[in-house]
Amino acid sequence: MTISPARAQAAATARRWLSNHPLFLDTETTGFADTDQICEIAVLDAAGAPLLDTLVRPLIPIPHRATLVHGLADHDVAFARPFDAIWPELDALLRGRHVVIYNAPYDLRLVVQSLLPYNIVPKAGALASCAMTLFAKWNGEWNPDRGGWKWYSLDAAAAIAGLPRDAQRHRARADAELCRQILLHIAQGADQ
Repeated sequence: MTISPARAQAAATARRWLSNHPLFLDTETTGFADTDQICEIAVLDAAGAPLLDTLVRPLIPIPHRATLVHGLADHDVAFARPFDAIWPELDALLRGRHVVIYNAPYDLRLVVQSLLPYNIVPKAGALASCAMTLFAKWNGEWNPDRGGWKWYSLDAAAAIAGLPRDAQRHRARADAELCRQILLHIAQGADQ
């Protein structure tokens, strides 16, 4: 079987990321807009142990369409800490670390958006890598409309990789663990 150069490169990249003992981060949010905020966040270590796994009380309501995705409603987060109270712990965890995120641009944007109402501007301190773009390269399906590798949702990537989904799908801790499993899968070799 011939291994594509893209798949071999993606596997080598995954092994390099794992050699840095990265953290894995995922969020659940009130939506996708520029005003939406985080309502749950999890950070796992390289072995999958949770370092942070908490609900977050956003300053805006959780719309029903978001509840349909992750199952979280306003009453679930009513007594959770607001994001400004979680930020010092999160910042300390991430500072100087390599963080792997499935769809990193989205989660990083929501971290910034969730801090804006508190007039907190995060300082650069972590190196973030996107597992979604790495999986796209590993999978090797070209998207001519984008002129790049085809991106897949976390669920679709897990299905392609043959990974089981946790019963807590679309919850931050379960999704961070699935991101970790996808990276391990990619790193196992280019011949899969």
